[in-house]
Amino acid sequence: MSNDGSKSSSTHPLILSKAVLALERKTLPDTYKDIVSHLSLIEDLQFPHAELLAQQVRLRNIITHEYLDIKWSSISRFITDTETIYREFSTVMKDYLRRKIEEDRVVGK
Repeated sequence: MSNDGSKSSSTHPLILSKAVLALERKTLPDTYKDIVSHLSLIEDLQFPHAELLAQQVRLRNIITHEYLDIKWSSISRFITDTETIYREFSTVMKDYLRRKIEEDRVVGK
């Protein structure tokens, strides 16, 4: 979150997912959902909820673009599940990036 309490665009799961896939030299998939889902391919990341987070990214896109075929139960589940998963995602990403930075320091010596 930024200083004013809003989410910073740099912490959005899609941006972080793209960065990690690029860092790991993985090909970026075509869809936002698949980009986030491909986090499950990164062994060192250890984020077991990549597919669920990818579904939420998909639903967010539907809501953002105001598609008319939204199921209200999906929106309710999105609201309920998102905070917990995003918090875990943030923690996992911080740990992963810290490990990668430390690996670079050791290799760079």
